[in-house]
Amino acid sequence: MREHQEESLPVHRDYLLMVCYAINAFELFHSLYFLVDTTGLLITYTNLYTTLAFLGTIVWFLTVVALSVGLWQGRPLLFIFWLFFSGIGTLTDIVYLVWNVTSSLTFDWLHFINWTVLYFGIVVECTCLYLVYSYYRRLSHLYQLHHHEQGDAPSHRIFTPELHSETSAYPATDTKSDRAKDGRNKY
Repeated sequence: MREHQEESLPVHRDYLLMVCYAINAFELFHSLYFLVDTTGLLITYTNLYTTLAFLGTIVWFLTVVALSVGLWQGRPLLFIFWLFFSGIGTLTDIVYLVWNVTSSLTFDWLHFINWTVLYFGIVVECTCLYLVYSYYRRLSHLYQLHHHEQGDAPSHRIFTPELHSETSAYPATDTKSDRAKDGRNKY
């Protein structure tokens, strides 16, 4: 009995993947909530603002679905949509926070609490972006290595070229090195 326990090693768990699934679940819940909310606003008040909010929420929901499929199928290309949309959302939140702080005429506890909540929201968003981007980088590297071993990916796209030169600060214009002469420096 004891020998059997020693032989069975615990399965390696990918905690970064689990965290990405948790982020995805939170984003899915969050986007569905806003989709229902903006649908109600669109039905109640039909104007350009509510229509744009509804369309933006649909795009957000679709990017979360793309992230879900990317995590489930192990397809790094689908992560890009969520990373791009969430990055734009985070930058918008930062601009809103700076505008809110600089345009305030008074400093009171209500403004301070609002700014603090916005700040912590931005920190959480940046952390989630970093974690998903880290998993994307790892998955993308493994995906490229797998396809390189299979022979179905062009080899010049697998690894980035060297970006240093012995004779010039600009490797693309380096005509004096040996690599540039024999064509090894071409991309």
